[in-house]
Amino acid sequence: MEKFLTPVARADLLKRHRCKRDGRIKDRIKVVLLRDDGWSYASIAEALFLSEEGVRQQLNDYLESEKLKPENGGSDSFLNAEQAKSVITHLQAHIYVKASDICGYVQQTYGIRYSVSGMISWLQAQNFTFHQPCGVPAKANAAAQEKFIADYENLKKSLTCG
Repeated sequence: MEKFLTPVARADLLKRHRCKRDGRIKDRIKVVLLRDDGWSYASIAEALFLSEEGVRQQLNDYLESEKLKPENGGSDSFLNAEQAKSVITHLQAHIYVKASDICGYVQQTYGIRYSVSGMISWLQAQNFTFHQPCGVPAKANAAAQEKFIADYENLKKSLTCG
């Protein structure tokens, strides 16, 4: 098979391979580079632990539209626009620690069942983010603290060493 990548395109792919963190994208780049080097589909599949059909599809995706990201469309939201707006308003007014609790709210309110991973995807699509909850210090009672310190100091003075 003759080379199909120009030297500039090859250099660009090598640079992108070094910079990417997503292993799926790096594998797709390797498929293109190895096929350009004359490797067979079977050899590439064996080297990258992929199926031959997967290698063919990835190479076709690149040749047709230079696609390197493994983007699958996903599914449409189960909530209609009005329901989604209502859930967003509810979430802005109420704090939930778990996505499963939000799933329960949506099921109870609209009768629509979401999986936890589906709800997380929906929340991310709506630009919600998760932040680990942290403790908030309680309001201290200054008089009780002063009494404790005084009692503690008296206790230390009354103790004898030895």
